[in-house]
Amino acid sequence: MELDEAIKSFNELLSKYGVKGWKLSEVRTASSARNVLSKFGGMGSINDIYICAANGHNIKPEHEMQANTELHELLERIYELCKAKAQ
Repeated sequence: MELDEAIKSFNELLSKYGVKGWKLSEVRTASSARNVLSKFGGMGSINDIYICAANGHNIKPEHEMQANTELHELLERIYELCKAKAQ
């Protein structure tokens, strides 16, 4: 999966479940890759997103594990691809 495809899938997943405030922009340059990387790590970072009904997201509890597995696989892919592009 290429970077833009991973970002598009990430944004669509968040939109599907009503997660707001974390839309990522397309990455075209090393600078934009570094901007995305800056969203990873630390308290309140993109790594802390957890899709669940208790957080007010539009999801049934039985789908939470699958959605979060997909979310974190996408985040890992985005991180690795941005890291490579940022160099």
